[in-house]
This record gives sequence, C-alpha cells and structure tokens, in this order.
Amino acid sequence: MGAAAEISTTEAHVATHVARRASSPVVAMVLFTIAESMFFGAIISAYLVTSANAEAWPPAHLPTLPIGVSAFNAIILLLSGIFVAFAGRVERREEKNHHRKFFAVGLVLGICFLLFQGSEWIRMLEAGLAFVSETYASFFYLIVGAHGIHVLGALAYLGFIFARGPANDAAGRELFRSGRIFWYFVVGLWPILYGLVYLYPGLAQ
Repeated sequence: MGAAAEISTTEAHVATHVARRASSPVVAMVLFTIAESMFFGAIISAYLVTSANAEAWPPAHLPTLPIGVSAFNAIILLLSGIFVAFAGRVERREEKNHHRKFFAVGLVLGICFLLFQGSEWIRMLEAGLAFVSETYASFFYLIVGAHGIHVLGALAYLGFIFARGPANDAAGRELFRSGRIFWYFVVGLWPILYGLVYLYPGLAQ
C-alpha cells in the first residue's frame, strides 16, 4: 500500500514537472513581450518628445510617406494575425492538424508584409529620405525598422514551429501557443506605430 502510494506520488511529481516544462515557452514569451513593450514605449516616448520640440514635424522638404500603400500592408499583417488566431482555435479543437493550413497562410501573409515593407524602404531611400538626413528620418527608420526586426524574428520562430511538425504533444502545443503570443504582439503593435508615424506624425505638437 505504501509502495503504491509512493509510486503514485512520484508519477504526480513527474507529471507536474512535465507540465511546468511545457508551459515554460509561454511564460518566457509573455515576459519577453512585456520587455519589448517597454522598449517600444521608450522609443515612442522619445519620438513624441522630439516631435513636440521641433518646428515642423515632419519637415516640409522631406518626401511624403506612402500612407495608402502602408495601409494596404497593414491590412495584410492584420489578416496574417487573424489566420494565425484561426490556426490556434482549430488546434485547440484537435481537428487532425487542420490548423496547419491556417498557420501556413498566416506565415505567407507575414512574409508578404515584410517584403512589402522592405520595398517601401527602398522607395523612400530613392526619394531622398535617408537615415541620417533628418532626425525625423532617423526616427522613422528606427521605429519601423525595430518593428520589422521583430516581425522577422517572429516569422523565424513561427517557421521553426511549423517545420517542427504537428503539435500533437503538450510541449508542441505550448510552443505553438508561445509563437502565437509573439505574433499577436507584432501584429497588435503595428496599428499603433502606423497611426503614430504615418497618420499623425505631429500628434505631440
């Protein structure tokens, strides 16, 4: 009787240990997104303070940002987030890995966003918006570039999860969940940055 109880207790400890290990990617990702939120908050604060003290923001002689093209690109990123969310919803229902179809579409849309964003940078550089030309241009590339790096990192992480195969075990499901948290972060952050940089650059003036 005592031996059976000891075995049962040991199995319970092992199960708890496995559950904790499985949830560690989610906890780590939550902490990471909190830290990155503080990072972007610092950049946005510096942007607002600098723009408030500038005579004109953006300077009149600089090329105008492509608001329409960037809005279309923002829609692509939002659609990517929606497909990844659908993938998570289907995965929780355990519908024979059908979530991978939505997951793949979300990844492709995310890649499209990054490619379009890169082509926009090339056009802005050709139009004369160089990184060192003005403080405004430096902030533009810093904010948009920092977000782009995070998108690239999130896509790499999601790509690793997708290549890992179906999330049939607890560790795989938690890994997929952590990837979704990262993706929701970069998708949810972009409308804020888009509104600040593209739509209302002189908000603090």
